[in-house]
Amino acid sequence: MDFHLVIAKLLAWVFLTNISLCWTLEHDILADLQDADHNADHVALLQKGQHMLHRKPNRCALKLQMSAPFGTQCPKAGWIDDMVRADPAPNKYIMDVGCNKGNDLVAWMERFDGSKERLWSAKQWVTHYRKRLGVHYWNCPTESKIRVSTASVNPKVDLAAASQLTGVCVEPMQTNVNLLRNASLQLGYAQKTGSGSFHVVKSALANPAQDETIMFPYGIAGEETVGITTKVGAKAGATSRKVPIPLSTVDRLSAKLGLPRVDILTIDTEGADPDVLRGARSTLASVRYLEFEVHRDLAGTAWKNTTLKSVITGLAGGGFDCYWTGSGGELLSLNKCWFDKYEQGHWGNIACAKKDDVWGKVLVEHSSECCCPVECTGDKIIGQKCWEECQRPIQA
Repeated sequence: MDFHLVIAKLLAWVFLTNISLCWTLEHDILADLQDADHNADHVALLQKGQHMLHRKPNRCALKLQMSAPFGTQCPKAGWIDDMVRADPAPNKYIMDVGCNKGNDLVAWMERFDGSKERLWSAKQWVTHYRKRLGVHYWNCPTESKIRVSTASVNPKVDLAAASQLTGVCVEPMQTNVNLLRNASLQLGYAQKTGSGSFHVVKSALANPAQDETIMFPYGIAGEETVGITTKVGAKAGATSRKVPIPLSTVDRLSAKLGLPRVDILTIDTEGADPDVLRGARSTLASVRYLEFEVHRDLAGTAWKNTTLKSVITGLAGGGFDCYWTGSGGELLSLNKCWFDKYEQGHWGNIACAKKDDVWGKVLVEHSSECCCPVECTGDKIIGQKCWEECQRPIQA
């Protein structure tokens, strides 16, 4: 008797949960119908999807679209493995603006390490921070395991090309710069090695007309949430101290370092990303893969005064296709499926690649498109097929 009661309660819970999921999806669809950016065809598709939910409640688990920008903060970037497979050549130039603890840049270096010594190791770097420097906190999980590296894809490489691998770690907060210099010195990550070069640059980057000096929070060692506009005593930690640091642009720093190009550019500046992009106009011509943060929730920052749509439109003009980066490894195209609600203030992350580049094709293969007329046309609109992802993510 007790067993049957338990089963009955379980079935009742499943039924009520399905109703709740249906209501949630229906509510999202109704909200989308009010989005002024949709054309008549898109509205018709949304209405069709709403009807389907009423007609077939068992389709409640159907994923209409990623809830971007939510769920894009700490992406599971499986597409990077396929980027390495598509182009394992080691002679890459990588710049990380807002490098923080440096582990992301070292992970990039490890992926493209084609040297015999296999010098670069994200795991070794993170271990040094934890055991030698006493730093144990990261906003996102550290990348201590590199699944695919150029060494495993192409073990026979040109050693001259391997020595060209260059990483530029740009960090403005003095306490983090101290940690970065300690780790790079102790691990032998120098500006010139047989396995490439590693540069730690103390600077803030934005879009000033000319290089200048600004006062930047000293902060607590390991802190990742301090930016140009951060008020001391708040996110900068317990200290109210500020110290002078250089302020420049990506373009001028690239020229100063003599970089022939920048293949990979990543930006994480707690709100200044649009200004960093404005100061990288020349460099972006050579950039093949770009990552940046969206932080339209931060008052007094460049993001607060810059629309995401204007940034995506500008990058599209430069040949980039951009995607929300999902925590489950999926990518959602911003170029092919735009919603005005993406402008809401929240922390998110975006990846872009040149559409005519082999890496651009990799991102397309990993993308899960929401139902959008530009994708779901012709014979693709068959029953509920348009409400499924127009492209399925490939398996890494």
